Amino acid sequence: MESADNPACTASYLDSSPYETAIFSVADLVTVNDVAEFLKAKGFDEYAPAFKRHKIDGDAAMCLNDAVLAELIPEIGPRVKLQKALQELKDNPIYTSLLK
Repeated sequence: MESADNPACTASYLDSSPYETAIFSVADLVTVNDVAEFLKAKGFDEYAPAFKRHKIDGDAAMCLNDAVLAELIPEIGPRVKLQKALQELKDNPIYTSLLK
């Protein structure tokens, strides 16, 4: 499924925060395009091409370690913020129920 066809992968323009997104669980991150849309919605659009180039889909995004993230996002500040956003997805009850 292309993310353009997935309304859950679009930014919420009704919210006043530019970093809010309709993606609220890891289940919404499936394809490489879903991950790219998530990055854009969270304000990391400049890194989306690197994630696409390395074919990082939802499963891969949830397994990124510090070393790989450091290659994808060399700047510490944005890297830490993305780690936080990914951790928030992992902490979502929907994600933890998928692991069981």
